[in-house]
Amino acid sequence: MLLQQYWDKSHKGLKGDIEPSKYGLSVVKLFPQNSFVLDLGGGRGRDSFLFLQKGHQVVLLDISPCALNQAKETASRLGFVLSTVKNNIGQELFPFEDNTFDVVYSHLSLHYANRENTLSALLEVNRILKPDGKFFATVKSTEDKEDMEKVKAVSAQIEPGFFMDKEGIRRQSRYTIDSWTQMLKKAGFRRVSIKLIDENVSRKETGKETESKKLLVNEIRTEK
Repeated sequence: MLLQQYWDKSHKGLKGDIEPSKYGLSVVKLFPQNSFVLDLGGGRGRDSFLFLQKGHQVVLLDISPCALNQAKETASRLGFVLSTVKNNIGQELFPFEDNTFDVVYSHLSLHYANRENTLSALLEVNRILKPDGKFFATVKSTEDKEDMEKVKAVSAQIEPGFFMDKEGIRRQSRYTIDSWTQMLKKAGFRRVSIKLIDENVSRKETGKETESKKLLVNEIRTEK
């Protein structure tokens, strides 16, 4: 519950449309036509709306009811049908049948869990993907030295690659490319490609400029 409250607070009070991510814009071109897409940890739906505009059917999954409600309001205003699901990724099973989705997409939402829960989430991703399904994701990287310094300044390392603040609310993971590769293969993915990319992250909203920052992130592309 505390984790849900943390993310609700981070979304509360935000107004206006938000632009799709740089990563979403780059990979949507690779989605099969008319895909059924799960936007995993997609918050207020910044990339969900991009996928809907491209003709895909989308389910938005997130831990924050506040974010999901905002996404549904935006979808209604724009004339889209957007399904939403509240779920604590890695700690709850996904409420979908096996072999449901053509694409599972996650933009910077899978670096908040310990190794056990991260593996649980990856197993679920593999389960709900169709036999020829694709998984696209970005996660923060251990190679981003500035980011690693910030994480270590506010959190203690509980286990290798997993950090938690003193209140036990803010949780972050930073795993190496080798660790991600091992977890993905253990989860059953047969083709795994991970590379380091630059990602410009901003939360620009309608009528409001917000600061953009540059991250080094691991890009994950896999097939079931």
